[in-house]
Amino acid sequence: MNEKNLLIKIVFFSGTGGVRRVAMELQKQCLHRNDKCVIEEIRVDLLKQDQEPCSAETHILDFVFLLYPVHAFDAPEIVYRWIDRQEGSGLRAIVVSVSGGGSGWPNIGTRSEIKEALENRGFAIFYEKMLIMPSNWLVTPCDDGAIALLKILPFKIKKILDDICKGKQSLLSEKKGLFQRWISLMEKKHCSGFVKTIKIADTCNGCGWCARHCALENIVIENKKPRFLDQCIMCFQCVYGCPQKALVSRHFQVLQQGYDLDALEKRMAGRSLKPLDQCFKGIFWRSVREYCESVD
Repeated sequence: MNEKNLLIKIVFFSGTGGVRRVAMELQKQCLHRNDKCVIEEIRVDLLKQDQEPCSAETHILDFVFLLYPVHAFDAPEIVYRWIDRQEGSGLRAIVVSVSGGGSGWPNIGTRSEIKEALENRGFAIFYEKMLIMPSNWLVTPCDDGAIALLKILPFKIKKILDDICKGKQSLLSEKKGLFQRWISLMEKKHCSGFVKTIKIADTCNGCGWCARHCALENIVIENKKPRFLDQCIMCFQCVYGCPQKALVSRHFQVLQQGYDLDALEKRMAGRSLKPLDQCFKGIFWRSVREYCESVD
């Protein structure tokens, strides 16, 4: 398999930019290997274009990568909506989940239901992996640790591509436990209520950035102010991305300091980083620390 140039499709959903970074790095390395690569971002407006299952390109592709952020030990609902529109026809799929906490408990089994959904649409699961990016909810690592994760990403992507080019499969049989399943169901049931926690500050100038960038088209501008509908999946893009920082949520999961990987890199440019054991102390960061230390 490593003798031929591959034709790969990268499909991803990204709320605040972490998964987009993964997708862009994957595309960059595919092109560097002289593989042909197409990329598609999952957005609800694109899902509306054709209600029939999409199968025209599956017979010419070697692999499809599906990348998504872990939401409540599962994939965001919009990812399942994309899967429902596909006809896999035996196409080999690589499933990459992206989290801020790694593969340890409670993230065990976070890809099991996505793999099942893909298989039901005719895909052949060939490889799966968890990648770690700086967390955008509840708590995030120190700046040094966040930069370390960004620097490690290219090596992790290279390992995945090396494996699939050699025909090396990587499949897990892990399933979510009852606790994870309950959390997944509760968040999907109630996450649309997240918008009720958002307050619109006086700094809002009605620019419409939030409406234009909402992947679910869940925001409309009325009287120069955003109005939220009932399809929120709690990706936090509107809160973190607002140019005026005018959308403020007191929800416990939102980082009050914001989340901006570009600003982080600019702020940390040229600085020497702390050792990993200082960046990721304690049992809470154990999986992240092991992930960083396992770079080949």
